[in-house]
Amino acid sequence: MNKDNFTRVPTIAQTRKAIEDMEIILRGDLEFKMALKYLYITAGRLAEVYGENAPKGNDVRIREIYGEDAVIFLVKTARRKGLYRVIAVPLRTEPWASELFTFFRDKLDSNPFDIDRVEDTSRKYLQLTASELFDFYGHEMSREPYLRTEKKDATDRVIKSKIENGKRLYLIEYPDESRLWHDEKVTKKTKWMNEKPIPFRIKHLRGQRETELKTVYGFTNEQARTYLGLKQNTRVTNLIRYDGVEPIDNRILEEAITIAETYFTKFL
Repeated sequence: MNKDNFTRVPTIAQTRKAIEDMEIILRGDLEFKMALKYLYITAGRLAEVYGENAPKGNDVRIREIYGEDAVIFLVKTARRKGLYRVIAVPLRTEPWASELFTFFRDKLDSNPFDIDRVEDTSRKYLQLTASELFDFYGHEMSREPYLRTEKKDATDRVIKSKIENGKRLYLIEYPDESRLWHDEKVTKKTKWMNEKPIPFRIKHLRGQRETELKTVYGFTNEQARTYLGLKQNTRVTNLIRYDGVEPIDNRILEEAITIAETYFTKFL
């Protein structure tokens, strides 16, 4: 496997390629490979794969949306009190849609990503396996530069003080003979800091999928928030109440399709 053409900060295509080649590189379990595909496609969190929010094999359906067959996943949210968000992707153009659907349907009432029925162990192994995979390619995430203010004691540089709006201010003379008012007896120097990149990890898949939705498919912020299950600025409902026990009935599917229709055309 040639990794020389992979950049340190992975592109969307490189992340997908790494996940696709996981079994070749690491000889890992199919369940872990499919879990990474599911996490990426659904912009999911690890807590939505294992534990009380874990999916079941029957949490997926194929339905027609705007004349296109769509694979619809109902994803139990990790941070929205167990409400379900709706992930709908076109069967025709999303390369992982069909195999994820088949993988889910083969498991029915169980967590399709669980290995040896020990969820806590499966979760840890998935994290370790994903880290090993991305480290193999040397994938990293860059961090935005930020401003940092350094303070230095300037008690001996105080020229005078005054009370303004009930607060004492000090006129400080800097080494270059400039003078500024501060609420502390300090000089302040602001400079840009460049943080070192951090290793690419499983949690970064969610952010990269969000980037793909916005830059490749042209999702608006509101559409992306619906897809990710985030709170909206409007009163539009983007989550489904479903106990996860009863079978997914037509009412739930109709509600899911209505939500998916708010963004699905961007995939077409």
